Amino acid sequence: MAIDINKLSSGTAGLQPSRRAVSQQSQPQGKGPQAAAKGDEVLLTQEAQQLQRAEKVMQETPEVNSAKVEALKQAIAQGRYHVDPDKLAANLSRFESELTGE
Repeated sequence: MAIDINKLSSGTAGLQPSRRAVSQQSQPQGKGPQAAAKGDEVLLTQEAQQLQRAEKVMQETPEVNSAKVEALKQAIAQGRYHVDPDKLAANLSRFESELTGE
């Protein structure tokens, strides 16, 4: 069974007037350019501005410090990398406390 796609476009003609009506309704009410110039104003708090700056720094920072990864790989391969178990345990405990809020 074949579908005649040429006849499909005739059914969409009724949609055009409603699109125009919507776009005309979205125009600002008022007198000329002065009405269009008026608008809402957004003020950001100091915290929001600080978050924006932090986000920008995060976006510019690479996800992985390749030089540090390579240095650690070499240290491990050469036997120069040693883990301090007490320091590791303290850091794990601190991290867990931060997660649970205790």
